Amino acid sequence: MQGRFVLLLLLLGIVGGGGLLLQRYKIRGLDAIRLEPRSTTAGDDASVLADDAESAPNVRQPPVTRQADTIQIATFYLPRFTDESLRQPKTVRVLSGLLSRFDVIAIQGVGRPQRKAIRQLAAQIPNRPAGYRWVAAPPAGLGVAPEPLGFLYDPGSLEIDRSATYVVEDPDDLLEHDPLVASFRVRGPPPDQAFTFTLVNVWVSPTQTDAEMAALDDVWNAVRRDGRGEDDVLLLGHLNAPAERWGELGLLPQIDWVIHDLPTNTRGTQMLDNLLYFRLATVEFTGESGVVDLMRTFDLSMRDAVRISEFVPVWAEFELFEGGDQGRVAADPSTSAPH
Repeated sequence: MQGRFVLLLLLLGIVGGGGLLLQRYKIRGLDAIRLEPRSTTAGDDASVLADDAESAPNVRQPPVTRQADTIQIATFYLPRFTDESLRQPKTVRVLSGLLSRFDVIAIQGVGRPQRKAIRQLAAQIPNRPAGYRWVAAPPAGLGVAPEPLGFLYDPGSLEIDRSATYVVEDPDDLLEHDPLVASFRVRGPPPDQAFTFTLVNVWVSPTQTDAEMAALDDVWNAVRRDGRGEDDVLLLGHLNAPAERWGELGLLPQIDWVIHDLPTNTRGTQMLDNLLYFRLATVEFTGESGVVDLMRTFDLSMRDAVRISEFVPVWAEFELFEGGDQGRVAADPSTSAPH
């Protein structure tokens, strides 16, 4: 009972007035998890938090190096990448070149076997002086597998807010995979003018798609009301459904999504991945977005492309400055500036 009471106090500190979040979902923050007893059998997952800790502000970061005055946010469903994939030079070459295009990538499908391989791949991504870091939640308890969701991000381009990186748990088991939330601030502009945003990484089950889609609007609204005052909350991931099956999620006021008529699987037959945002809030979106065609981009046959990945990344471009205009200061930077 004492552990639950401590956790509840932490929740109240994070949520503030977010009643809906406490009614249907529970936030399990990464910092809070660190206070819980951990088995020494956690193994690979224990180092996930260590990687995240290295991105704290007291660690010196290299200068920002970008090819354009924008950032690229992507989502990539990558369930088949394993240690065996690392022994295939073509796969490593394609994926490392692919991921190097983006400042942060929400990845789905990374269970325990894939996590070590993902971090090894991240070490081989070119053209990023700071490299990439992997952020994911550890198991919720002994014998519990980690959620297959994570973020790869370039700490030379983005700062992560560790206090606002958490898992949205679902006590009613409406979702097979608990969404992973992370908040970032762009490096380069003055901190009080830099674009800040929160990403909600989701993976909808293929066996209960309609039921899970019916819950995602509540998840998104809960994250938006988590008490931090961040207006730029983006939901992205593997939705396992086209827009016409999104239900209430697709009917939220001012909602839009970056992919409307492009397939997101390698064979070019389905649109199952997307990035959603609110038009009035996220004016930093430049309107540029798309998918990466593996065959054309890397001169692959269909057979080789499918072997590397059955799905392709969805990406969108955003301005570096809050509000989309250089020099425009965020209304309340103290509520959204990462630590």
